[in-house]
Amino acid sequence: MKYLSWILVFLAVSGYAQNPHYRFTENRGQWPNHVQARTEIEIGWVWMESQGLTFHLTDFSEVSARHAHPELDFKDKAKVYGHVYRQQFIESNTIQHVDFEQPLATYENFFLGNNPDQWAGNCRTFGRLTYSDLYPNIDLTVYSSDFFLKYDVVVRAGGDATSVKWKYNGADAEIVDGRLVVHNSIANITEQRPIAWQIIDGEKIWVECDFQQTDDEFSFHFPNGYRSDVDLIIDPELIFSTYSGSQADNFGYTATFDAGGFLYSGSSAFGAGYPYINGSYEDTWGGGDGQGFLVGTDIAISKYDTTGTFMVYSTYLGGANDELPHSLIVNEQDELIVLGTTSSPNFPVTSNSYDQSFGGGGAFAPSGVGVDYVNGSDIIVTKFNATGSDLVSSTFLGGTDNDGLNTASNLKFNYADEVRGEVMIDLDQNIYIVSCTYSSNFPVVSPIQGIHGGGLDATITKFDPNLENIIWSTFMGSSGDDAAYSIAVDANDDIYVCGGTDSPSLPIPFAGWQNTTNGGQAEGYILKYSADGSQILAGTFMGSTAYDQVYFVEVSPDQDIFAYGQTRASNSYWVNNAGYAQPNSGMLVAKLDNQLENLAWSTVFGTGAGKPNLSPTAFLVDVCGKVYMSGWGGTTNTNSNPNTATVTGMETTSDAYQTTTNGSDFYLIILENDASDVVYASFFGGPVSNEHVDGGTSRFNEKGVIYQSVCAGCGSNDDFPIFPVNAVSPTNNSSNCNNGVFKFDFQLPITIADFNAPNQYCANAPVPFSNSSTFAQNYSWDFGDNSSSSTTNPFHAYQQPGIYDVTLVALHPGTCNQSDTVMHTIEIIEATVSDLGSFEVCEGDEQTIGVDPVPGYVYEWTPDTWLNNNDIANPVYSAGEDTDYLLTIIHDGCIDTVYQDIIVNSVALEVPADTVLCESDVVDLLAGTDGETIIWSDLPDFSIPLNENDQDPDISYFVEDNTTLYVQSTLGACVATDSVQINLIGTQTDITGNITACGGDTVTLSVINPSPLLDYLWSPAGAIVSGQGTSSVEVSVGSTTWIVLESNYLDECSAFDSVLVSISGLDPADILANADPSMIENGGSSQLSVIPPGYEYVWTPAEFLNNAGSSNPIATPPQTTTFYVSVLDGECIHSDSVRVTVVDFVCGPPSIYVPNAFSPNGDDHNDVIFVHGTNLTDVYFTIYDRWGERVFETNDQDIGWDGRFKGKLVDPAVFVYYLEATCAGGATYFEKGNITVQR
Repeated sequence: MKYLSWILVFLAVSGYAQNPHYRFTENRGQWPNHVQARTEIEIGWVWMESQGLTFHLTDFSEVSARHAHPELDFKDKAKVYGHVYRQQFIESNTIQHVDFEQPLATYENFFLGNNPDQWAGNCRTFGRLTYSDLYPNIDLTVYSSDFFLKYDVVVRAGGDATSVKWKYNGADAEIVDGRLVVHNSIANITEQRPIAWQIIDGEKIWVECDFQQTDDEFSFHFPNGYRSDVDLIIDPELIFSTYSGSQADNFGYTATFDAGGFLYSGSSAFGAGYPYINGSYEDTWGGGDGQGFLVGTDIAISKYDTTGTFMVYSTYLGGANDELPHSLIVNEQDELIVLGTTSSPNFPVTSNSYDQSFGGGGAFAPSGVGVDYVNGSDIIVTKFNATGSDLVSSTFLGGTDNDGLNTASNLKFNYADEVRGEVMIDLDQNIYIVSCTYSSNFPVVSPIQGIHGGGLDATITKFDPNLENIIWSTFMGSSGDDAAYSIAVDANDDIYVCGGTDSPSLPIPFAGWQNTTNGGQAEGYILKYSADGSQILAGTFMGSTAYDQVYFVEVSPDQDIFAYGQTRASNSYWVNNAGYAQPNSGMLVAKLDNQLENLAWSTVFGTGAGKPNLSPTAFLVDVCGKVYMSGWGGTTNTNSNPNTATVTGMETTSDAYQTTTNGSDFYLIILENDASDVVYASFFGGPVSNEHVDGGTSRFNEKGVIYQSVCAGCGSNDDFPIFPVNAVSPTNNSSNCNNGVFKFDFQLPITIADFNAPNQYCANAPVPFSNSSTFAQNYSWDFGDNSSSSTTNPFHAYQQPGIYDVTLVALHPGTCNQSDTVMHTIEIIEATVSDLGSFEVCEGDEQTIGVDPVPGYVYEWTPDTWLNNNDIANPVYSAGEDTDYLLTIIHDGCIDTVYQDIIVNSVALEVPADTVLCESDVVDLLAGTDGETIIWSDLPDFSIPLNENDQDPDISYFVEDNTTLYVQSTLGACVATDSVQINLIGTQTDITGNITACGGDTVTLSVINPSPLLDYLWSPAGAIVSGQGTSSVEVSVGSTTWIVLESNYLDECSAFDSVLVSISGLDPADILANADPSMIENGGSSQLSVIPPGYEYVWTPAEFLNNAGSSNPIATPPQTTTFYVSVLDGECIHSDSVRVTVVDFVCGPPSIYVPNAFSPNGDDHNDVIFVHGTNLTDVYFTIYDRWGERVFETNDQDIGWDGRFKGKLVDPAVFVYYLEATCAGGATYFEKGNITVQR
C-alpha cells in the first residue's frame, strides 16, 4: 500500500487556514504607516487603516479564462478590472495601533521591489483585531465568522452609539430593506441589518437598531433608545455577493524539500500593493502596469510542515512587474534557493550580490500563465534565510536580451515549457543554474564556449554559495536553438546537463553514444562538464528523425547516467535491452554509462499513440537503481499542442493510489533498475479538474518521496484529492485555480541511512544523535574516535576537541540494497574562559559591551544592573557605577565564561549662575572643577579660548550684548561642558512689533528673548486677559491701543518697550459663500461667489476650480463636494463654505418609479402611495378611476394619495396614473401606469 503523506491544495499566497477563514496580517513597514493590517477576501483585499477600511476589489475573469484555454492565440492583452473604495469613519479618533488577538502559527514575508526599507519579514497573522477607543468609550472589532467577514461595535457604558458615523469614498451606498448595500463596478458589498443587544442583570436584552442615512453619511439609529450605563453590542455582517473575481488566483510551478521533510512550493501570485486610488479601474494585464492599484504577478513561496496541517511561512518575492518561479532547492543550512525570471527592474536584489542591474529585453507574454514580461526578462537567483524572514542574497543574471525563457518554437513542445531550467547545489554548497538565453552578452566567466551560438543558447552558471561571484559560466549552443533543462552532480563534482536542441551540431565528443545529430525536429542531449568548467568530458545526442528532448538527468549511486524525456520516434526505436516497453509511446527513459559512450538500456511508456502523454516534472534514481518519474497530461497540454496526448489509457498497477482518470491528471511511475518491469504506476488528480503545472521543476528526495507542485482546481473546483482532513486548506477558496501540493511516499523497501546531529558540540558533553534512517533493523555507529555503538539513537561524549567523521551503517536483510551508509562531520570544541578586560566610560555615557551574538546561543549577565538587557550577547551599559560583570554563554553543550569590568569616570564642573546687566560692563567669572584642563570660550566648539592658560579657571569678560560663555573641563577621555548666559536688561524687554487683531479675538504678546531673572509688568492692566507678571500675555482691546511693558531686575534697573495693537476691519459676519446652481449633473458646472469684495480669497479643493484665488470661480466637481473659501485682509482670515451636489442618474426608471399597489387600511404600513425619485425639481402626479374621474393630483413629490376620494376610502380596484417629472439639469420624463388599491 503506498502512503500519501499529505496533500494540500487551494492556497493563496497568504494561505487560508480553515479556522479562521480570514486572517489579518500586521503591517511591519511593507505598507504605508496609516495601514494597520490587511486581510485577503475572495475578490481582493481589505486594508484596516487608522480611520477606516479600504476595499480593493478585483475581477480576474479574463486572465483566468486565458489560463484555462492556453490553446487560444490571444493577440490582445487580458483586462483586469478593479475597484477601490474607502469606508471612512467620521470624526473618529486616529488609531495608531490596533490590538491584535488570536495569534496564528503562520507568518508572512514581503520582499517586493528593491528598497529594503519596504521589505518585511516575520509578519504575524491573527484571527481578529480591535480598534480600541475608535470613538470615546467605543471599540470596533473585526474578525472572521464562518465564511463571513464581520465587525462588532462595542459601546461601553458612557459611550454614545450615535457618534459612530461613516461615509464611502469611491462608491455609492444605499439602505435597501434595512440592509446597507455598497455599489461598485466589481461586486456589491452588503451589510446585513444590524442587530444589537445589552446584558442586563445577566439576561441578553435585544435592542432595536437600524442603519440610518443622512446625505452621504451613515450611522446607527435606535428607535426605542438604549441604556447608556450598560455596554451595547452592535453586530452587522459583511457578505460578498454577486462577485466574479478570484481570491488571489495563484498557479503552481515548482516544489522541493529539506532534510526535515518540509515541503516548499513556488507559485505565481496575483497579489496587490497598497491601493491609493478610489473608484473603479481597468488596465491591461502587465505586471508593473498595475503598480499601485493594478494587481501584478509576484513569486509566492510557501513552506509547509511535514504533516501538511499548517503553513510555516509564506513569502512574496517580486518587483513592480511580473516574475515567475522555475525551480527550488534547499541547502544544508535549510536556506531556500529560488530560480526564476523577472521583468521587474526593481526586483529585490541584495547589495552583496553578483549583479544588481536589470538587463531586460523584448516584451513577451507566455500564453495561458497570465503574465507579461513587458520589459523583457532576466534570470533571478534568490537565497532566503532558514526562517524565510530575510534575503541572504539575491541577484540578476542575464544580458540585454531575454534570458531564462525557452520560447524556441521547436523546443517549446508542452504547455508552459517556457518556464524550464533548474537550480542545483554541490557538496560545497556552490549553486548551479542551467537555463537559456537570447543575449549575446550573457555573463560568461572562464567559458568553454564564450561566444553566443545564435538564436536561443543554453547556459550553465556556477555561483559561489553566497551568489557574490560566478565561479564559471558558459554558453552551450550552435546556430539553431538550444536550451538546458536539468543538471545533476556526480561523486567527483562533475556535472551533467541535459536539454533540447535543433542545432545541426553540438560539442559532442567523438566517443559519445550518439555523436552526430539525427535530423529530427528537436533532439535531446546530455553533456558532462568537469567541476571547474574547463572541459567537456563526455556527451551524446538523444535523438531520432522525429522529435526528442531530455527534460531530466540523474546520476545513480553507481554513477550511471539516467535520462527522462519525450519522443515521437515510432514503434520500438527507443526500446533497447528493456523488458518493459509500450512501443510507439512518447515517454522516454534511458540508462547510459558515466562517460555517455554506451547505452545500457532505454524504453518508452505511454499509450502507444505516437505522442507524449506527459509533460515531465520530477525524476529520481534511488539507491537500488529504481527509476521514479512524475508528469502531467491532459487537455491543457493537447489544447496547447495537438501532438501531445492525454493520460487516458496509461497503465496502472494493482496497488495504485488512483486507477481512474478524467484524462487530465498527474501520473507517477516507477520502473525496475533494468527496465524489466513496472514497479508502481498511478494517476493522481480529481475527477473534474484539468490538473497540470505551469512549468517548473518538482523533486523526489533520496527516499523516493515526491514533493510535487500542482495548478489545481481550475474552474473553482474542489475535487483535488485531500489528505489529511485537517490539511491547511481542504477547499478551493478561489473562483479559479490555486496552487496545490502533495507529498507522496511510495514506501518501497529501500534502506536509507541518515541521522541528525549538531554541527558543533562541547567536549565531555553527551552529543545527541537522532537516527532518521528508513527500512532498517540494525545500526552500526562509528563516532570517529575509536568508539562505536549499535543503539538506534545513541549519545556519545568526545573527550578531546577536534573534527570527527561520524559514520552510520543502516542494515536490513529484506531490502533491495540491504544496507546504506552515511557520514556527517561534527566539530568538538572546549568550553572557554576569557577576559574582555576593563572598559572605561564617562559618567552618563552609554556603551555597548560584550561579544558578537551567535544565533542559538544563550547569554546571561550577572549582575544585571545598569544593562538594558541581561540575556543578550551585547547589551548597552548606561548611567551606572563601577561594575565587574560575568557573562555566561551556553551553546552546543558548552558553558563559556567571559569577564568584563566597567570603570566609570566623571568630571566635576561648577559655573556661576546666569545673570542680567543693566548696561555693558566687565564681568568676572570663576569655574570650579577637578579636571585636568579648563577652557573658557564664547564659541560652543571652543575653537578660540578666552583664557590663555588652560589651568586657569577664572576670566574677566567685557559684555556689550547678550552673550553665552562656554566652559569645558577634561579628565582623561571624559569631558564636562557647561555655559553661562549674560544678558542686558534692554534686550530681554523687547516685544513683538505692531500687530492687527481680528475683531473680538485675543492676541498674544511675548518678549522676544525673555529672562526668568526679570519681573514683567504690562499696562494698561484692563487690556490684559491673562499672563500678567510673565513674559507672555493674552491681550484683548476694543479699539487701537498701546500696550506698554516694564521689566525690572532686582530693583536695580528697569527697561521699557511698547507695541500698538490695531483692530481689523474684516467682520466674519459679513462673509457669505454661494453656489448657483447648488445641484448639477455629472460633467456640469456651478458659479461660486463670496462677499464682501475687495479682499484676498483662497478656495479649496482647488483642483475642481478654474481660479481658486477669485471671488467668483467656476466649479466642475466630479462628485458632490463642499467648497471652502478663506477671506484674508493681510492680518485676519475668516471662512465660509458651500456645497455643490453632483447627481449621476437617468431621468427615468429606475431613478423614478411609482409602486404598482398599496393598501390604505390604517395599519401605518404602505397606507400612502408616493412618487419615488431623487433630484426631481418639478412633479405633476394625477390618478383616475376606471370611469375617468380624477381622484387625486399633486405638484408636490412629498404629498401622496391616501386612497381617499371626496373624504372616503375608495374600494379595492385598479386605477390609472399619469406622471410628468422634471429632473435636475432640465431633463423631463413622462410615465403612465396602473395602481392597485388593496385592503
